[in-house]
Amino acid sequence: MVIAPSFADIFYNNALKNGIVPIKMEESQINEWMQKAKDTIFVLWVDLKHQQITDDEGKVIDFNIPEYHKEKLLNGWDDIALTLLQEDKILEYENSRN
Repeated sequence: MVIAPSFADIFYNNALKNGIVPIKMEESQINEWMQKAKDTIFVLWVDLKHQQITDDEGKVIDFNIPEYHKEKLLNGWDDIALTLLQEDKILEYENSRN
């Protein structure tokens, strides 16, 4: 997981393809968390399924991620795994070509 105010499109898409969750967050919120982390051990919990981050004070922040990418990340699917989900259709097509 990487939390930042913004991401370049290439980085954002490559991160998702590599199983890294890029979370766009308001800079003021990031600064607040960074300040707290300077003074003590600070913990964040990320709930990808519900698209929420909870800090160790119980504050919950929602974040957005496209449903397609969320499903891939939750299931551990990469592009090859997605292709293999269509294996029956691929085999059907290959058999129809013979």
